[in-house]
Amino acid sequence: MRKAYVTGAGGVVGSHLVEFLLNQGYEVSGSYFTPATDISEIDPRANLFELDVRDHGKMEEWIESDLPDVI
Repeated sequence: MRKAYVTGAGGVVGSHLVEFLLNQGYEVSGSYFTPATDISEIDPRANLFELDVRDHGKMEEWIESDLPDVI
């Protein structure tokens, strides 16, 4: 199964992209920036976590551990 990573997965566009990719058969991980983001409506098949993409060290650590096919 191909892996996809979606930044801004808690936003309007990102949440729709998560749904689209899941329906295309991807294993989806995604990040959102603020703890105030309501992710309760996003498909629970997605692995979502809080991460600031400006934190290059954390991004690099995550990418090396998960190895997505598509970002």
